[in-house]
Amino acid sequence: MRTVDLHRRHQSDAIEQTSSNHVYGVKGSTLLSSILLLPTHATLDLMHLVYLGIGKGLLRRILSERCMSANALSEIVVSIKVPHFFRRKPRDLMRELVHWKAQEYKNFVLYVSVPSLFSYYFEICESETSNQIAILFLMFSTSVYVLCEEAISEEMIAVARTLLLAFQKAYQDMFGSGVRTYSLHALIHLPSQVQRFGPLPGASASCFENVNRFLKNTVTGTYRPGTQIAYRFLRYLTCASRAPKVPTPPILGKLHSIDDSVLYKYSACFPPLDDFTNYAIVKKLCGCFYGVKVLNNYEHE
Repeated sequence: MRTVDLHRRHQSDAIEQTSSNHVYGVKGSTLLSSILLLPTHATLDLMHLVYLGIGKGLLRRILSERCMSANALSEIVVSIKVPHFFRRKPRDLMRELVHWKAQEYKNFVLYVSVPSLFSYYFEICESETSNQIAILFLMFSTSVYVLCEEAISEEMIAVARTLLLAFQKAYQDMFGSGVRTYSLHALIHLPSQVQRFGPLPGASASCFENVNRFLKNTVTGTYRPGTQIAYRFLRYLTCASRAPKVPTPPILGKLHSIDDSVLYKYSACFPPLDDFTNYAIVKKLCGCFYGVKVLNNYEHE
């Protein structure tokens, strides 16, 4: 495992060498080398590494190499009744897997994979392969779930590290050395990241994914996209500072029904601005009207 001292040594070796462009991927030092200690200060994103990386790859590898019957496994996954607060329900593995979102892979890795795979093993096919796959997902799911807990002890972090090491070895033994990728190696750094920065969801950048849509809409051509984003963002800051404040809904009044006409009444107070400002206004309006609904329901009770 690469440490801070080893990374600095690779930096100095890369500077001294003239024949090679890099030393183990390190090309030299930068202006941030004195501030950031790599790889200690570099965090791994939970969504891209675990859910859309190893979890997605492992599931597709199982189905593509016909380790299990895809139809039978899909019927088990779809039949699982998840709680109502799950934003996305399990979808068919045969027809809908290409359309799965990160939230669906997260639900599968953390909650659906273990019961569905063990159900497949005990009810459909009691083969050694299906048992190994179920145990493989059990190690992977348990370790990730432990590292995502809000309160975690040093003992549990050590347990998660042991499970990830066992998962890496079992994964390579089952599918060969071709699965030795950067993502598989990066899993072993997750326990250390939790020790430094806290639970994995706290250091994840997945909550900022929705902003990509607004950044994409600010680019209207291929000429200097960065300049376009910066210009429209500055324009957004200027418009936002001049925009009128969102009026407070009549919470203390006798407003017991909120329909489109009421929402239009309040939204009409704002001039047409860009996407950033309109998005912020709509989110604030929705929050205000949701509070009105809660208060009204409380009054009726």
